Amino acid sequence: MPTINTKTVANQTELLTSVKELLLNHELTTGAVNYVFVPHASYKTLLHQELVDSQAEVGSRVVTFDEWIEDRWELFGDGRVLVSPFIRLLLLTEVVAGRLGHKATDGMVTLLGKLIGQAYVDLLERAQDPQWSVSLTPEQSEILECLFAYQQELVRQNLCEMNEALYLLAKSSPCPSLVICVSDEQLSFSQRCFLENLANEAHVVSFVNACTQASLLAARNEELTCLLNHLFKNNEKPLEPHGAIEFLLPLGRYATPVLMAQSIVRAVTLARGEDKAVKGLLHEHPAVCVSMKNPRQLYDHLASVLYDQGISSQLSDSVTVAQTALGQALGNLVELFYGTGNISGAIPTDYLLGGFSGVSPAKAHELNAQWRLNRVLTISQICSDLKNASVVSEQIVACFEQKDWRGLCDFVENFLKQRSDQTDSWVTLQQKVITRVRLFIETCLMLGRQPENYWDLLNRCKIPYTIQTNLVDSNEQSVADVAFTTLEQTAQAAECTYASLIIGDLSASQYPVRIREDSADVLLCMFGLSAERDALTEARRNFFQALSSARNTLTFERVLFDEASDEAYPAVMFEEVVDCYRSSDAFDVSINKQTGLPLILDAVTYMQPEEEVYKQSELFTLEGKDSALKRCMQPQRSWLYASRKTPHVQNVDLVVLPRVHSDSKDEHAGVLPCLSASALESYLECPYKWFASRRLGLDGIDADFGPQEIGTFAHALFKLFYETFQESGHARVTPENLSIAQELLDELFEQQIAHEASKDPHERPLIARSEVERLELYDLKTKLLSSLERQSRLLPGFQPRYFECAFGMRGIEPVEYAGCMLRGSIDRIDINDAGQAVIIDYKSSIGSAYQLSAGSRVWQACDLMLPSKIQSLVYAQIARRALNLDVVGALYLSFGNAKKDADSLAGAFDHHALGPVDLLGLSADKAAVPSEALSEYDIQSFNELLDYVEAAIEKAVQSMLQGEISPHLRAQHDKVCTYCPVMSCELRDER
Repeated sequence: MPTINTKTVANQTELLTSVKELLLNHELTTGAVNYVFVPHASYKTLLHQELVDSQAEVGSRVVTFDEWIEDRWELFGDGRVLVSPFIRLLLLTEVVAGRLGHKATDGMVTLLGKLIGQAYVDLLERAQDPQWSVSLTPEQSEILECLFAYQQELVRQNLCEMNEALYLLAKSSPCPSLVICVSDEQLSFSQRCFLENLANEAHVVSFVNACTQASLLAARNEELTCLLNHLFKNNEKPLEPHGAIEFLLPLGRYATPVLMAQSIVRAVTLARGEDKAVKGLLHEHPAVCVSMKNPRQLYDHLASVLYDQGISSQLSDSVTVAQTALGQALGNLVELFYGTGNISGAIPTDYLLGGFSGVSPAKAHELNAQWRLNRVLTISQICSDLKNASVVSEQIVACFEQKDWRGLCDFVENFLKQRSDQTDSWVTLQQKVITRVRLFIETCLMLGRQPENYWDLLNRCKIPYTIQTNLVDSNEQSVADVAFTTLEQTAQAAECTYASLIIGDLSASQYPVRIREDSADVLLCMFGLSAERDALTEARRNFFQALSSARNTLTFERVLFDEASDEAYPAVMFEEVVDCYRSSDAFDVSINKQTGLPLILDAVTYMQPEEEVYKQSELFTLEGKDSALKRCMQPQRSWLYASRKTPHVQNVDLVVLPRVHSDSKDEHAGVLPCLSASALESYLECPYKWFASRRLGLDGIDADFGPQEIGTFAHALFKLFYETFQESGHARVTPENLSIAQELLDELFEQQIAHEASKDPHERPLIARSEVERLELYDLKTKLLSSLERQSRLLPGFQPRYFECAFGMRGIEPVEYAGCMLRGSIDRIDINDAGQAVIIDYKSSIGSAYQLSAGSRVWQACDLMLPSKIQSLVYAQIARRALNLDVVGALYLSFGNAKKDADSLAGAFDHHALGPVDLLGLSADKAAVPSEALSEYDIQSFNELLDYVEAAIEKAVQSMLQGEISPHLRAQHDKVCTYCPVMSCELRDER
């Protein structure tokens, strides 16, 4: 019985030469074609270069298995459509979700894809045998049921799997004259069966690169050749280092970029010296290759650093569609139009800030602010704003509205052709994305599926890409000096491609040598469809081929300690290299205790402690260019970098000082800061809290259903209620007319709630969007009606006279107070027949901090004593000064839940004018003036208290005008930090 002729070669060069010789020596049958099957596209390039201009190329085709299937299927297939990766992923996702329901996972989809790729036809045939059902576990039965369901779906869709096509083509397609299989990787069961079937009629040869010996290429350094010949062998005599091989040992990962940057500079300098020695030498590949597990991370650290050294860099990696600019833009719009969550302005804003909206960042943030303020935002309103923002956005949004997926792809493709503002590499990546998007959309439409329902599958697809930094005197087609890539990609390069190779991340955690078996492997083994795999052999072959790509120098890097300061174990391949320099009978005395390497390697070993990284003056010593290399310690674009500009004093003042009042007719007022009572209170609590929340405005601008909206609504409602109630002939609410008052308040509450949706978003309307929020509205009305009952017993003999009494706003001049111009409004002022007035400030709730007795010293007010809450006292002084009233009380009235009447009231009152009977039982010890509450103030009257508070606040205003914004909590445990936007403050008190 004919079999596959397997030949083992020692290296890549011998493999290519052997394939060429076999093709030259084989007599080609008339009309037949020789096929060379390769594992990946890189081998196609290598073989074409080897066969070019030779007779071996005549009548020969170099293809991958998938390429051969697609080519042959067009001619000899049965008319079904071949399954693409997108079709397989989409249908498997549907099948798993339909069969497993809530137990469906992405892992199951991946597992089924693995089974299909390995032995689709044979597995289905053997699984139909009843004898196997007895030995299957419930989980294995589920897997096979999903596989059979997938097969039935293919039949319904008239589709054919690639492995099934390979099985059928082996019978129907004309047999080649010669078949050569170049195998670096383990063939699937289906591929092995295919080659065995061909061996019945054709000459089939399989070449295996054993990677056991270096090729005799003159370009390679002798030390590198010796290393390759010693690698993975038991050698009696160890190698001696001669400087072509280096070892980098950073003590931690933060020190890695430092050593890498130094090594790259040395390697590029050496390569440029080689170029000068050979004049006119042109390179098709970068001089230095840096192989990392995560090349993008190191590239981000070093690209600009190397650029400053006159070294250009190239990154070859893969990225998911969701990580690209176009993928994010389209994903945001898909979520906006078809997402199931609440409508949010954040999603369209992300789209606007991307590269496919045609909108400036300023316009994007302006629309974002509008959307975040709107609690009744609709998709139609967002779409209208997007289409009005730019022509580009108008076209793209229109395609989404009409579900014109093909039109969307056409427009984006044309738009990319006009993007002269971006680099060629950026445009190329986005073009790859739109090509993948178009393929995905055509697949969905062919299967009768809606693309938006499967967009997450598209987001996870990976796309290879290349980006490059170019020096000023070069163009984008120039070959970079340094290439950052993965070890797998490096192993696919031709021998001696790079002058120097640097392999990093050689720790056991990054490159473990083990076969990760899963349920698919167990199932294949059970049915006799698996192939033996040797993890160590595979790792060695990959590593050997990567090392073979270097011709002058090799560098190996691994960290000695991980993030937890525990010892990081070296990768097996790193130890294999080091073993080449160890004597078989070496004692501990021949090992460097610090590095773990033989002492003979000390001269070519470089170490870097992490703590040295933070000593900016000692980071690098490369010919005075350390200022540029310092930046390698953090990814570029990091917000952590300090500004290089020294701010002008006037600029600092503009940042840390309060705004001045510039609209006043009074020239003196024009140089005073314009503040509110709440801003003053915030500054007294903590200067940094005032600076962050008031001066910088870091508090959120989002429309909400919170304390601010509830407070604004309640204030407006009480104003409307009292004005309407008094117009109906009632001077105030009393126990006698309480029922009439509560009925009116109930009616006005419903009217105001209905009117809230029509308000301008800047007015902070109270709009309930969920059932929970509607229940909160009902609870709020209950609280307000209960508060009205308390107000009917509060301050008998007084009548509400002023409601939302404004100053410094609505066209009214501000009032000078404590060295500043004050603006704001007093919620309510009640006055009796004697002309005495009481200030009432509504609060949703009040605690012990609102009591007059809850005072403390204020550092920013020259360490003077002040009550914790000063708003009502400030308003009382304003009423004295602006309205010429005899103020005898400054109270906080809670309209929230309170167990006792006295708990709903706090503040200060004149003990000679008012008493607990007037104030719902408010304790004189906590609020009366004079009383024990003011024992530390040396104050004997209410007016003295108002003057004292103003004088103390003026001291704080002076501190404010001096730019004092350092964090100082005036009192612990008073919830000063609760609403502060600075989450990382060292003084933050969460208790």
